[in-house]
Amino acid sequence: MRKIATCTAMLAVAGFATTAFSASPKATDGASALKVNNSVSVDARTAGMNRGFQAPDLQGSGPVPGGVVGSCQCFWDNGAFDPAVGNGQGSAMDAALDGLCADDFFLPECSIYRLDTICAEMLVTDPMAAGLSFGLAIFADCNGKPYGAPLYVFDDQADVSITDSGTDWFGYDLLEVCFSIGDCNLRGGCTYWVAPYGIGNGSGMDEYYFATSTAIGEAVQLNQGHFTDPWSFDPVVDWTPVEVTNVKKRDFAFSVCVTECDLLCDNGQADLSRSLHKNVSVNLPHFRAADNFAVPPCVDYEVCMVEVCILTSCQCATVAVEIYGTDPITMLPTGDPVATLTDPKEFDLEFSTTDNTGITVNAKRLQFGAALDAGVILEGGKTYWVSIVEGGTLSGTDRLYYCYAYKCEKPADCQIKITEAAFYKPVLAAWHPYSQFVSNGDLPNELAFAVFAQPVAEEEPIDSTTPKSNKRVGSGLTASGNGGSGIIRR
Repeated sequence: MRKIATCTAMLAVAGFATTAFSASPKATDGASALKVNNSVSVDARTAGMNRGFQAPDLQGSGPVPGGVVGSCQCFWDNGAFDPAVGNGQGSAMDAALDGLCADDFFLPECSIYRLDTICAEMLVTDPMAAGLSFGLAIFADCNGKPYGAPLYVFDDQADVSITDSGTDWFGYDLLEVCFSIGDCNLRGGCTYWVAPYGIGNGSGMDEYYFATSTAIGEAVQLNQGHFTDPWSFDPVVDWTPVEVTNVKKRDFAFSVCVTECDLLCDNGQADLSRSLHKNVSVNLPHFRAADNFAVPPCVDYEVCMVEVCILTSCQCATVAVEIYGTDPITMLPTGDPVATLTDPKEFDLEFSTTDNTGITVNAKRLQFGAALDAGVILEGGKTYWVSIVEGGTLSGTDRLYYCYAYKCEKPADCQIKITEAAFYKPVLAAWHPYSQFVSNGDLPNELAFAVFAQPVAEEEPIDSTTPKSNKRVGSGLTASGNGGSGIIRR
């Protein structure tokens, strides 16, 4: 997958926003990556005539392929292609062409979802020709259509598997094209758009179409497919419902397979409007800033992923997250961390500001364990702290801040979730409340982070007879991953 142009989608992700995305899909067969060109989106029936030769009528009859698109356990099934009533919307590439066809799917609220596999059915010409390859773009949704630049583009052919259905449909072969993804995360409660496309072989004669999954007049799931067609005689630059073409109002054949992890704690949206004071910068080794969250009682939880928002003056910052227990007397972090997570996936929020010393800092979102594999077990009924610490690459003139948080669903004077944030300064050799280092008036000392976790299976309950010193409290695991987008309060 490649990182692409800035996206400004307004999607609620882990309490803060990001506007540019990248991912590294899992390789499957070692094939080399191919450069992606742009794609064309046209009505399948008129594509041939637009290219200077006679196109067949793509309404046909034939055997109906059985089963759901894709071989993994299906999370979202948009239906399979039916040759008896099917059609296709162009989503192909030629050196001079630029366009896409897309259809939407929805992820339920209160979870994070790792995209494992997305499969689509494509109608293509000459499928065995040299250079046959495919890409996939994922878009945010705005008002029932794809929005902005893609959140992700997957174009590494090592992550693409192609299965020929054996259906010859008026000279077009029906292929199932599956993209193995594995570390791209999307936040629930949102609609997203899938746009598979063909990467041409340079001949200018190969064609690729996103195959339909509904007949004319059948109800569609969510919204009907949309397309762009900026290269045609009558350019379609904006995303447009396919019902304006001969394809009519249709869904398209694809499925989405995911791994789900629950949202355990969202500590609020990142409030990037807040003033920043040098006294709570953690740019020097052993300085730490932290805020707390609770694990429900009666069962342990396994942490899948932790997200934090930071502001830093240097790209070189090496940030780790530490999870601490809580001192029962001071209600502050205590002891050694029960887990340490390193090597985060980083997303630029494309926002900058200055602190009280005039140093410019840039906002970033970091995901630790973004393949949903943090693997930290936390004991139920306890309060823990998510701390950030820098690895020693910053200097005294650099800055690193934990973003402040704002809980939009609460009154302005009711923002503290458990207790205010805490700060650790080595010279003091102890944790202290944030308010001892900065004076923010009525503004809350709450920090922007989110924790995603799953209850440990019921067949593994907490053994109340086990001494506390032997209970499972987790171990650190280096992890990496990727993500979605959100709303910034400014």
